[in-house]
Amino acid sequence: MPPPSPRSLDISPDGRQLVFAEAEPVPTNPGAVNPQHNQVVELATCSLKAINLLDKGGKRITGGVTHLRGGGHTDVDPIFTPDGQSLRFASDRRRPDSADILQINAKAREGGIQNIYVDMRDYTALRPTMGADGVMVFVLYPPHGGAKPAEASAKIWAVGGGNPYETGIIEGIQPHVSPDGARVAYIG
Repeated sequence: MPPPSPRSLDISPDGRQLVFAEAEPVPTNPGAVNPQHNQVVELATCSLKAINLLDKGGKRITGGVTHLRGGGHTDVDPIFTPDGQSLRFASDRRRPDSADILQINAKAREGGIQNIYVDMRDYTALRPTMGADGVMVFVLYPPHGGAKPAEASAKIWAVGGGNPYETGIIEGIQPHVSPDGARVAYIG
């Protein structure tokens, strides 16, 4: 899976919380030295983390970072559901060397992890985004045999809202649903 993209953060619908994916470097050779970090590192996993921005009264607060999910997996591209109650994200938790769309409670201390989209054809699902009507749009990359996903063959898919079946929309990457849910912007 790729490291977090600049889109690997989201603000809750009420504006109180920021959630993001943070890469966790792991030393690869303790004897070697990187002049910037005094060690050689590789990106091994990414964790979901959150920062509270406002208290319940709407006052700005400065708080620490809350660790939402981790545990040796790569969790990227977090987004809040339109009601702000849940977070959806791409993760390799179900299938190593691939990614699916999963969901957790936004407070992350209650409940478990739900499968939202798990592809049984070995495709990789990344970059979820949601419309106000509940439609989820994401990029589906074909199997890549351990290499980097081929963006040229990536296809944008949609599921949810009024559509119970996943539907291929168009070849492209980096989708985003308009606030009214009527359009999908993408790079194609």
